[in-house]
Amino acid sequence: MPASLPSTWSGGYIGGNGGYGWDNQSITSTADAAFFGAAITADNVPASFSPRTKGGLGGVQAGYNYQMGSGLIGLEADFDFASIRGSSSFLDPTGISFSASGERKISSLGTLRARAGWLPWSSLLLYVTGGLAYGKTELTVASSALPFAGGCAAAPGCLSSTSSGMRAGWTIGLGGEWMFAPAWSLKAEYLYVDLGSRSATLVSPLGPAGNFYTATTRFQENIVRGGINYHF
Repeated sequence: MPASLPSTWSGGYIGGNGGYGWDNQSITSTADAAFFGAAITADNVPASFSPRTKGGLGGVQAGYNYQMGSGLIGLEADFDFASIRGSSSFLDPTGISFSASGERKISSLGTLRARAGWLPWSSLLLYVTGGLAYGKTELTVASSALPFAGGCAAAPGCLSSTSSGMRAGWTIGLGGEWMFAPAWSLKAEYLYVDLGSRSATLVSPLGPAGNFYTATTRFQENIVRGGINYHF
């Protein structure tokens, strides 16, 4: 290690990051048999959507390290704005009755994580990490009766519902950080994030009382990020 680089990682740091997130989570749906019974029997109501959610994120982080020989423990907090989203639609096989769509997205993501690492060289840190995750998740579902079935004027009509808000969960991951200059380091990490589930329900004012259509999805994301830190 060059003599000008610090001999310890202990201390606080701040920085910025950017990356990419994706998942393979589906949107599952449940239709009220009393109202959609014939459509369910004919497979004209979707059992699930596959939106292929993906997108970018970026933000800031801050933390503190304590080095013990070639070992290190620390705490890091970060917050990113995100545009991780995906949508999918369904048209009943006959093309004459019912269509539906679902969209899921994450617009922010933050974590508060412990880190434990090993220094194979004084300028290189390899670590595992885990802790609290939180973020704003959103699920939107819509349905409509096609013109042959009477269009929006028919029951259940053209309906939409959105469920959104902050969700808390957990994260676990691993990464590496390289001290490339005095007080400066580059980092790369992978995080698995679980923000729980969210449901959105369509309720029609037409037809039998209580008829409904509900969509549910889980937000379990894969996140890869790179960043830069300034060490105090």
